[in-house]
Amino acid sequence: MHTILTYSSRVLFVSGIAGLLCWSWIIADSRHHQNRAFAQLLQAKSGATRQLAVNTTTTSQGQGKSEDGSVVGLIEIPRIGLSAVIDEGDSSQVLRRAVGHIPGTAPPGQPGNVALAAHRDTFFRQLGILRHGDEINLVVPGGHFNYVVEFSEVVDPIETWILQAATGQTLTLITCFPFHYIGAAPKRYMVRARRVV
Repeated sequence: MHTILTYSSRVLFVSGIAGLLCWSWIIADSRHHQNRAFAQLLQAKSGATRQLAVNTTTTSQGQGKSEDGSVVGLIEIPRIGLSAVIDEGDSSQVLRRAVGHIPGTAPPGQPGNVALAAHRDTFFRQLGILRHGDEINLVVPGGHFNYVVEFSEVVDPIETWILQAATGQTLTLITCFPFHYIGAAPKRYMVRARRVV
């Protein structure tokens, strides 16, 4: 019995160390990506000759489409102290390092519904604090766009209406819900905002 307990404690200790190292690597990788992308965006904003590294291809409709993982811009939400890089895509790799622009939705600053996603335990940790009238800013190479929160709602993952195109210029932020939930959360929390001049 003593041997089993000793072995079990060693396995748990090693597993804990491995988990801590993995978590530390994920945090370090995310911070490195955020810092590098911030520097790129600042250079683009200041008019430096080195342009923002956004790779684009042409779709059948002739509109630019960013490649998965490329830097799109910044999201700033003063009420919750958030300033984070937006990358193209919603894959687990993208969402581990940045806020993701959901493919198929309008590009930031363009007419339609711009949809952004992030994990509930990283960038969108405090999304539930936002209230009607709170300010959200998107900064992209093409300009600075201001939005104000209109409403928030808890929805089921199958409710795709939150990603549908909208008239005017809207912004939809999405994360998993409940915020403090162990495992895969069963719901989604969304915040809808509209652009203001």
